[in-house]
Amino acid sequence: MSSFTKPALIHQGDWDAESDAHPAMKWMHEYTDEFDKGNFQEIWGQYQTSDFTYAKPNGQIFPSGKASWDQVAEDYSFFTKYHHEPYFFVCWERQQGDGWEMLGNAWLFANLPNGNGSGIKDGKGREWEIKVPAGFHFVYMKDSSAKHGGINLATTSVTSDTGPVVVELLKRGVMKPSDLGI
Repeated sequence: MSSFTKPALIHQGDWDAESDAHPAMKWMHEYTDEFDKGNFQEIWGQYQTSDFTYAKPNGQIFPSGKASWDQVAEDYSFFTKYHHEPYFFVCWERQQGDGWEMLGNAWLFANLPNGNGSGIKDGKGREWEIKVPAGFHFVYMKDSSAKHGGINLATTSVTSDTGPVVVELLKRGVMKPSDLGI
């Protein structure tokens, strides 16, 4: 049943003391920092439920578990380095009381192979080649046996216009039109 009101954390800006006061968002801050290091195989099972699922921006949903996580790794493999900088999110407790959900927007700053160092700056003054907005829907599950703060990630759904990244990869020769089925 839908609810017109529900307690939620509504946050604008990057991670800070206010966002870290919420248990799921403090967890997400730590997870994002680890995720942005790109060590996908090392963190598999450290932050995710065993039935973790991933939905790509094109709507494709992958089989739960490691297959979904491997697809996340493949999708980020085009970047030589990247950083997610949130600028707005809403987090609320699930009706079942077993975790939280979050809808959020973040800037994805990234470098690509054969880079040109275009000098786009993130909020910390670091330079990147591209900056694209991305939307996310996450489901976090409470789990007393979880290795990090009693929470594991069950679902990641991404909404983003991948066009700017694909165009840049094509320009640099990293992708070919045939990779797109063209």
